[in-house]
Amino acid sequence: ASRPALAARLAPLLAAGRQTLTLYIAHILIGMGVLEEMGWLDSGELARVPAAAALYCSAAVAFAWLWSKRFRHGPLEWLMRRVCDRPAP
Repeated sequence: ASRPALAARLAPLLAAGRQTLTLYIAHILIGMGVLEEMGWLDSGELARVPAAAALYCSAAVAFAWLWSKRFRHGPLEWLMRRVCDRPAP
């Protein structure tokens, strides 16, 4: 709060931090699924790992930041709140 310029630059990371469940599930289903389909998981070529990680991280942060412009919570965070915040019968 004491450094507004820095806070504005870190806003995309803050959005990603608020959507960790969504991004984790996306990492497993989308990220690993794409790598599996491309044959990168079985190739044994470690040189591709940093590029794949950088691509996923960049896409995840961009998605979270854009999503946070319209919605307060990530899609799975919203679903978890909806399910877990119900009053007990």
